[in-house]
Amino acid sequence: MEKQGKGSAQTKFTQRIEGLNKLLCRVAGSDLTILNHPKCSHEVSRHARIGAIIISTAVLATVSMFFALQTISGSYFVGIVAGIMWGMAIFVLDSYIIASYKKNDNKWIEFRLVLPRLLLAFVLGCSISIPMELKFFATEIADELVSMKSERRMENQVKVNREYHERVKPFRDEKEKLEIGNESLKKELESVMKEIASLNDQMSLEKTGKGLTQREGKGESYLDLEEQRNYRKNVKLPQIEKVNSTQIVANLRRIGELDSQIALIGKPIPEDIEFSGLSSQMDALKRLTSKNRYVLFAYWVFFFLILGMETAPIFVKFFSQKSSYDEILAMNEYEVFIEQQKRKSDIHQLINSEIEAVRSINEKTVTAQNAVNEKLMKIIAEAQGEIAEKAVRLWKLQQLKKIDENVEQYVESKIS
Repeated sequence: MEKQGKGSAQTKFTQRIEGLNKLLCRVAGSDLTILNHPKCSHEVSRHARIGAIIISTAVLATVSMFFALQTISGSYFVGIVAGIMWGMAIFVLDSYIIASYKKNDNKWIEFRLVLPRLLLAFVLGCSISIPMELKFFATEIADELVSMKSERRMENQVKVNREYHERVKPFRDEKEKLEIGNESLKKELESVMKEIASLNDQMSLEKTGKGLTQREGKGESYLDLEEQRNYRKNVKLPQIEKVNSTQIVANLRRIGELDSQIALIGKPIPEDIEFSGLSSQMDALKRLTSKNRYVLFAYWVFFFLILGMETAPIFVKFFSQKSSYDEILAMNEYEVFIEQQKRKSDIHQLINSEIEAVRSINEKTVTAQNAVNEKLMKIIAEAQGEIAEKAVRLWKLQQLKKIDENVEQYVESKIS
């Protein structure tokens, strides 16, 4: 009865983990064999939600990269293809980050293990949030881009005008000097003509008796004024008119040449500025956040929202207590570890046994070889003794024969 009850309970749970829950648990990198265990029935929803967060993050990454690439390239096809590829990459990375995360009894050790995953999740969250923020603030960014374009156009206009004035400045300076010279020459002529008119007035006054002498008629003072007037009118004025008129005409001719040269230079038109790239939009968003605190607040709220979605599975696992799933998973891994260690120990023992057997065989071989060598050396020593004994006998006979043949010579050689 008890076995049947357990079987029915497990069967009932197996039906709950089928379908969408099964897919989401697989996405979260969970072990379905462990989740099928009756003691882990309450873990299914948590693992399924983690898988749902991973899928949601991948979808956001796809949309984010679509916006980014479509803005840069202006092509919907490029945006869709790049968005799908980026979404798949984020999906694989997030799934790996969560699947490789293991609970530990020591929180400090667990934090050190989770820190690189958090950093990676932070980077991925930033890469997802930035294009989404640009799309979220698209209207405000467009208005700011208009202002930036106007400011840049004015800056370029000032720059172009400065460059233009620097190029025409020598011609204008020369023209200004010539115009000042002509004015001076004209004033000189006017001064002489004013002197002549003044002398004519004084002569009229002297003639009517209203002058300085108060004598009517052409007296001595009148004749003196007439002489001065005639000198200026007939001598000085023609000379000055001749010289100044010639110089004025020459100056006017040079001024016309300078005007032609200035006209040939032409006033340049500033280049039209385009702010349509991703960097321009990011710059506009930065300006917006620096000028408007409400935009800054919304920017950070949106950023932490995306970042929170990206890092939520890691924080959920980190701050949650070690569950039955984690205990079973750790036990299974420990059993596999112990089994592998046992296999390694068995292999080491087998290798050591083989080495010991080879060593024993080598020792026996050396012992047998030594015995054979010892027997062989004994035989050789006996053979050498027999050979030496026979050689000594033969030498003795040869010496006795020599003595018998010539005894006297042998005795003399010994005496001497």
